[in-house]
Amino acid sequence: MSELPEPDRAILLFEEKWGSRLTGPKEVAILSTFGWHAARYQQRLHSIIGKPAAAAEMPELVKRLQRLQERRTAARAAREIGS
Repeated sequence: MSELPEPDRAILLFEEKWGSRLTGPKEVAILSTFGWHAARYQQRLHSIIGKPAAAAEMPELVKRLQRLQERRTAARAAREIGS
């Protein structure tokens, strides 16, 4: 099993902290923490949660994020079908 790279771990730790400890607009926190706009951050996050190393290191968080991603994808598909 490969180890999760530090930049990927930092993103997962940010997600873990965001729900309980961080306040304010998430987009602002992402920009100040990582220097990325929210779209780029989301691309990286979605890539990370698909990695086996992420699931091995932080299984509960990764599963929660995958469920959220699946719900958003399903909602988007439903909107497109209804259009």
